[in-house]
Amino acid sequence: MANALERQQGNAERREQEEDEESKTFEELGLEPSLIRALIKKGIEKPTPIQEVAIPLILEGKDVVARAKTGSGKTFAYLLPLLQKLFSESESRNKLAPSAFVLVANTRTLPAGVLQAASINESLEILVLDEADLLLSYGYEDDLKALTAHVPRRCQCLLMSATSSARDKLLYILALLKLELVQKKILIFTNSIDMAFRLKLFLEKFGIKSAVLNAELPQNSRLHILEEFNAGLFDYLIATDGSQPKEKEQADEGSQIEPRKSRKHSKQKLDSEFGVVRGIDFKNVHTVINFEMPQNAPGYVHRIGRTGRAYNSGASVSLVSPDEMEILEEIKSILGDDENKESNFIAPFPLLTKNAVESLRYRAEVMIQILLSLRIQ
Repeated sequence: MANALERQQGNAERREQEEDEESKTFEELGLEPSLIRALIKKGIEKPTPIQEVAIPLILEGKDVVARAKTGSGKTFAYLLPLLQKLFSESESRNKLAPSAFVLVANTRTLPAGVLQAASINESLEILVLDEADLLLSYGYEDDLKALTAHVPRRCQCLLMSATSSARDKLLYILALLKLELVQKKILIFTNSIDMAFRLKLFLEKFGIKSAVLNAELPQNSRLHILEEFNAGLFDYLIATDGSQPKEKEQADEGSQIEPRKSRKHSKQKLDSEFGVVRGIDFKNVHTVINFEMPQNAPGYVHRIGRTGRAYNSGASVSLVSPDEMEILEEIKSILGDDENKESNFIAPFPLLTKNAVESLRYRAEVMIQILLSLRIQ
């Protein structure tokens, strides 16, 4: 164990050293000293990969479409060159009015008139649409098309978007089920009730019948759905669990003062940790699919424990987005997986090829766009 930890630490140190040697500085990207000093005061000394690529292009005045995961530094990727341009222009031209329009879509409801042509004029030099994927999924596509006709030709346009893991995962799970790459009966896990119903609606559009099971349903309804699933009336059951983030668990453990509660209440709290998973008998489940990764390793163990029971064989497939790689590494560490071993508990799924996914993309993309814009109630 000690040798394995030393090897992992050595590999991590070598990777960090290689990244340090390859990465550029903010100065090399063309930022002015005043902005670099402000970044250093905030403890930011090196640019992220998205910043390395985007900042020089934006400073050159080119239109940029950037897509990267949440937390990758997209905001600074456009904000730093934008500030530098505004500062330099205001000093040289003595301009007081701003020449940039930044729209950040972090809510479904935008202020009235913000996407109307009146908000754009000929003095506009830089247009930034942040979280552009959300703007489209929230139903503002027509407004954006109408707005583009009024954007000056010389205006620099920047479109920043997070990687849409939900969009990609819907396409991948469709390929898994439609091409029958996994064995039925199948139990699919999501982290939220909202996503569970979106997934159910999506699968129905392609003739895949499923049901949703969650802890908010009345007990009679849950038992009825489970009986139908176990009886083979449908082969796909979408379940949600309430596996908590580690931060919440630690906060709960750190609370030393608790009022006296009955044993029944304590048991309900314990069972709610994994929602409908614990205490429910799923029969003859051959495959468990993690549409979304659980928020902790124990949750993963409880999920995949629904298959391969009573000496039967079973399999689990996890769709892992870049944002979920940290929990995957934690799970692999607990299971004792080592990338140097020939056989591991967790390995890439060989049957889901790029060609298999692309064959379904055209039909799926239209439905995904509609689905993600719906409001589930």
